[in-house]
Order: sequence, then C-alpha cells, then structure tokens
Amino acid sequence: MKIPDLDVRDQDGRKLRFYSDLIKDKVVVLSFFYTSCTYSCTMQGQTFSKLQTLLGDRLGKSVFLISVSTDPAKDDPAQLKSWGKRYDVQSGWTLVTGNPAEMNRLLLPFTGEPAGSGMHLPSTFIGNDRTGVWTSASGVFDPQVLLNAVDFVTRDTSASRH
Repeated sequence: MKIPDLDVRDQDGRKLRFYSDLIKDKVVVLSFFYTSCTYSCTMQGQTFSKLQTLLGDRLGKSVFLISVSTDPAKDDPAQLKSWGKRYDVQSGWTLVTGNPAEMNRLLLPFTGEPAGSGMHLPSTFIGNDRTGVWTSASGVFDPQVLLNAVDFVTRDTSASRH
C-alpha cells in the first residue's frame, strides 16, 4: 500500500506532510483515535503512554509514535494537545489531524472507515518504511506486545542465520 503524503497538522499546529515528514525511512507505530472517544481510544492512549516509556531513548530517534485522528472535523490541534496531555505525550509521539476529505485518503486504506467519530476498531500498525516490513495489531494490547512488534520490524534480516 502506498501511504498518502497529505497535509496534516500536529498537536502544536505545525503543518507536516504525512508520509514525507512522519513515515519516510522511519520505524513507526501508527494508531487511529479521536479525542471524544471514551472507550478504546482511552485505552490506546494509555498503551502508547506506557510504550513511550518502554522505548526510552529510542522514542523520537529510532522509533516514532503517530496517532491519527479519525474525527478531523472536530479534532483540531488544540483538541489533540489537550488529549495528549492526559497521556504525557513526549517528543517522538505525534498526534495529527487534517482536512476531513483529505484524511479519507489515509483513513480508508488503513481503517476501512471514512472520517468521523463512532464505533471503530482500535487498529495499530507497526512498520519499518526503510525495509518495507509492516505488521498490524487489532485491539488494545499490552505495551510489551507492541514493543515486541517494533523489535520484529527492526531486526536485521541481513544477519547470517544459524
């Protein structure tokens, strides 16, 4: 799947290109949420908060967390920032939103749903754009499971096998 390079805004209001600035040549853990969600998105926020701690100094250097709003009509950068404060979002964890019509180009291929709030599967994608190795997890997992997936996509596949 080709990841669209659409314009997004992060929790600080900075304009970014989704693929070029956030994904290209990086190892990422990508999730989808909306700030008014009170169930699965809350659990995803807690999981990512614990994951950023487990990643330690890898966060923002070799591994990046990205949470994409599925409700861009309501989730502006200020809403994202407020949501992020609840989960102690650190540098290396980017929350993004964008134009609803544009965001559908990203949301539909990943989630199968158009932009909006409402019931959704808590999907997480873990990928290494440099190698093209991606995996996914549906549901809310223990942060260690996601860390194991990060290690899976970052392992050196060129190493000699015994």
